[in-house]
Amino acid sequence: FSQLSQKLAEKMEMDKVKREELVKLADLGRKFNSLSQEWDKAKDKKAIIKKFVGTMIAEKKKKAAENSPQKLVARKQALLEKLRKEIQVGSHVRMLKGKQVGIVEEIRKDIVFVNFGNMKAKVGLENLELADKIDQ
Repeated sequence: FSQLSQKLAEKMEMDKVKREELVKLADLGRKFNSLSQEWDKAKDKKAIIKKFVGTMIAEKKKKAAENSPQKLVARKQALLEKLRKEIQVGSHVRMLKGKQVGIVEEIRKDIVFVNFGNMKAKVGLENLELADKIDQ
């Protein structure tokens, strides 16, 4: 039951991220639609071009702030904290975007030793996700 609720929570988180992206795209679309309408009405096209460039610069700065080294480190640390609580010796895991399920044999700091049946791998914790036993 806990794995099912975890999968549901992960799906809800992914849906939240998708919704946030759609909201950002819709906002950007409204801004450009507004600029397009102003373009059609304005005699002074230079002012509209300046406004367009200003909008693009503001969007670039916003994106750069979201992906600043500090924010990236904070996001990675939050992910590692979450994974440290979830993944333990004996947990069934799979590599991100992978299909084969393995069992955690040992954890040293953020390095996980996983037995994938006929192969053993040393994997960074951030590159793993929990898997159901039935996924094997």
